[in-house]
Amino acid sequence: MTYLITANLIPVDIDIMMTKQHQSNKVTRLKVVRNVYENITNKTAGQHVPRKYEFYIRDKKLTGFWIRVTPNGRKVYGCYGRLFGVGAHQ
Repeated sequence: MTYLITANLIPVDIDIMMTKQHQSNKVTRLKVVRNVYENITNKTAGQHVPRKYEFYIRDKKLTGFWIRVTPNGRKVYGCYGRLFGVGAHQ
């Protein structure tokens, strides 16, 4: 979408990518990618730099294994599993 905005009587063209519009407050939010899917190796955590928001590096082959990278650069490893393979995630 292209909008024509006049600020101080100077017309400006702005391209905006709309992904989701909330009905209650009429605000359009852009999609922020917070998951990266790749094969995790010994060097994977060192290849990613911190972003403004925390994000997860999720393994493609080993389901449930992830690395969380926080904005200050801390990297935390974790996994999801089920007790004896049945029931809800723990």
